[in-house]
Amino acid sequence: MTLHQFLKEFRYLRLRLLAFLGLLGFDLAVNLEWVLPMRAGVASPGWLTYVPVVILLAGLSLLISCPEDRPGTDRSFISTRPMPAKAYWTARLLIWLLLIVLPVVVQNGLYLIISGRPAADVLRGMWERLCFAAGFSAWLLPTLVLWKRSELWKMLLTVVLVLVGVSKMLDVAGAAWWEYYASYYQTWAGRAAGWVVFAVMSGVLAWRHLSQRFSFKRRLGMTLVAGLVALLTARFWSWQDSPPEAQDAALVKKLSSEFQFHVDLSKARFEGPEKSYGPRLTAEVNEETHMQGVHVVFRPQRSDLAQGGSVRHVERTEKNPYRRSPFDSPQMEVFRGDRNLRDFFPKGTLLMANDEYFPKWTLKDQPLTQLAAFSAPHPKFDEPLSIETDFVVDWYRRDLALDVPVAAGAKGTCEDVRWEILRVMPAAGPQPGALTVSLRVESRAHWVAENGHAILLHLPEQRMLRLEPTKQVIAGERGEHTGWRHQQVDLTWNYIFNHAEGDPTGADLSKARLILLRSRYLGQTQQHWKSPEMRLADLPSNWGKSLQWFESKALYAGREMKAFQERMATLTPPTAESTEKEARRYVYDLFSAASVTQAVYTYAAHPLIAEAFEPLGRHHLPLMLDLRGQSWPGWSNKPPNNQLERYVTEEQRELLIDRAPSQAMLADLVVRKGWAEAAKRLKPQILSSVVLPPGADELLIAWKDDPDAAERMLKEAPNDFNGGLIHALDKVPERRPAVEAVVSKQFEDTVPLIPSNKSARALSRAAEFGSAEAFALCLRWLSIGGDLTSRSVAHPYLKLLNADGSNFWDKRMPVSERWPFFRRLKVEDCEYVPEKRAWKIRQL
Repeated sequence: MTLHQFLKEFRYLRLRLLAFLGLLGFDLAVNLEWVLPMRAGVASPGWLTYVPVVILLAGLSLLISCPEDRPGTDRSFISTRPMPAKAYWTARLLIWLLLIVLPVVVQNGLYLIISGRPAADVLRGMWERLCFAAGFSAWLLPTLVLWKRSELWKMLLTVVLVLVGVSKMLDVAGAAWWEYYASYYQTWAGRAAGWVVFAVMSGVLAWRHLSQRFSFKRRLGMTLVAGLVALLTARFWSWQDSPPEAQDAALVKKLSSEFQFHVDLSKARFEGPEKSYGPRLTAEVNEETHMQGVHVVFRPQRSDLAQGGSVRHVERTEKNPYRRSPFDSPQMEVFRGDRNLRDFFPKGTLLMANDEYFPKWTLKDQPLTQLAAFSAPHPKFDEPLSIETDFVVDWYRRDLALDVPVAAGAKGTCEDVRWEILRVMPAAGPQPGALTVSLRVESRAHWVAENGHAILLHLPEQRMLRLEPTKQVIAGERGEHTGWRHQQVDLTWNYIFNHAEGDPTGADLSKARLILLRSRYLGQTQQHWKSPEMRLADLPSNWGKSLQWFESKALYAGREMKAFQERMATLTPPTAESTEKEARRYVYDLFSAASVTQAVYTYAAHPLIAEAFEPLGRHHLPLMLDLRGQSWPGWSNKPPNNQLERYVTEEQRELLIDRAPSQAMLADLVVRKGWAEAAKRLKPQILSSVVLPPGADELLIAWKDDPDAAERMLKEAPNDFNGGLIHALDKVPERRPAVEAVVSKQFEDTVPLIPSNKSARALSRAAEFGSAEAFALCLRWLSIGGDLTSRSVAHPYLKLLNADGSNFWDKRMPVSERWPFFRRLKVEDCEYVPEKRAWKIRQL
């Protein structure tokens, strides 16, 4: 009976089956590029993207059985036949397996075999295709008994519209509240759970319908409920991501035996009250893996927090410990501008990122590592605290997997990627002198999810490495879900042959190389760290300036000063008799009005702001000293920030000294008032602090002749971003050799990454201390300054003198002349003047 029913269904479905097999054959030919192959400069037909949808619908149509044999219909002929339900459902199962699932699996296997993939990849691809085909079709087996032919499309249309609407509502809510809203994150595990829930609920509904005969409205309502429950299950599925697959556990074991790391608490930051998701304690972790190309990532798993004689054990409670955010993936580990990347290329190579919108490439030490897991009740902010944390350490290794000449027909192969350059167009692109390369890429797609890839352009003659294309367009794609994907990618780099001003760059395309930088996940180990005793209140915050006043640039554009005047005209300035409450209200109104109207950034309004500040400085100075922090709006050297000095007198000296370490601008005021010697009573507190307080730099610089202060300055000098400590110590003759050693070490560790501000400062400082190599790098960086279009780009503005000894930067040079000037300027055209820590341009 089973075979008889199967043959009957087969005869009924044979034309659909032929169409389905034809579509699978066409899809196979397209993926193998036997039909409609990808060609450089020829866009793929847009309708190809709908072929998988047509195949899916054709496959699902094979589940619609003979009308008289469907148990759920009113004209059910099958109910009068002497055939057990088991035989009927077995036949339906065979139809599903042999006519739908098997052809799809075989087609994927043939594609991988013909593509030359190894047996392991073929088997894996066929298994994934089996799961995919089963997941998208198995749930229809029980649901078909629920609907008549006339009801089926009504049901599908209603369910699809409702689910799409609810899904969009969840997407909007998730995008608005992504920090808290679980449904914003989508996972394959959640989707699979949703399909299972829907299939089970539909199966139960079908079984009850066969015995009780539900009405159409009831069946539709229950199906909608099943769909909504399945959707919510997929969105809110609670899952623990398993560790990524270790690709070289033996190497990790070998390297971990010599692994060393150091937590640099001089850069520790504590985000506490400023952020609702806090608290977070972060710092820089410096590691030595003892192997080129290998780096690690630290993730805290559990912490012991000791405070006030008690110890609390805290486990990390994140749902997904292997992904700290939706943007934190192994792919991001390839975008690290560190010494490992620098050392892949000849010394003196500039690394240039495309920073037009948001920089993907960052210096290795810019991201800070979370040092502890916290949970409520949180540690006390102002009491001593010590921490012990167990870390999971993820190991990654980067290598240059492919390196091919930039020429049409060039090919390269590694185990998971194949390249072929289809076309090289030196004159194409939206900018002068752009280079466009059409690249055919074959890759293992999602099977290397724990690997990161980046395409680099190496220009040896220019000693330049372009880290990312200016523009990257996928012009064609085949075999997206097969396990072996084909893509045609058009890559464009601007300013390869000409600078933005039109000057030729001298690039030699015959020596250029196209490189695939690959990052692979090797495995993980465990590490333990114990902190010294510290107070969270002493640590600076990365979010100190997050307490910004509302911005209304567009609203007040062109009338900033007038809007500020109008607002201040409605306020009553406080007097000596005003209450603290009245004074605080005036402070808020003054600061908010000055910021909202953008008056703090309007020079003409500065006298008005200074005048409005006067009642506060004259009558409520203690209140102003309490507010002295990062909350004041505007520039640090303009009103209202520079107004305190007008009102502070000897009476406030001790109060200012007490607050100077924690408030950098108060420390500067203490020094300018001549109270630095009196402030030496704070020296034991400052020198013993684990993390240097924000205002301590100014005090230490004032005490530079003190041996103890100078030693602490030398300790902090390697992390001196602005160079204040280094230049202060350089003025002490006996400290110069140590300072020069620090600057030399900074330059040795520097990654010349454009447009990193840290790189620019390190190169400038090394050049100012006499390094001709650093000076040459600075000149080359400045020579391409016009090609860097981002407004936030940094440049190494080192100290440079004219032939007559005047400051080069005092004469304003038009931008159109500046960059060509630095292209002509060479190191041999200048001489170093050590007593001025500057380079002097000889008469050209």
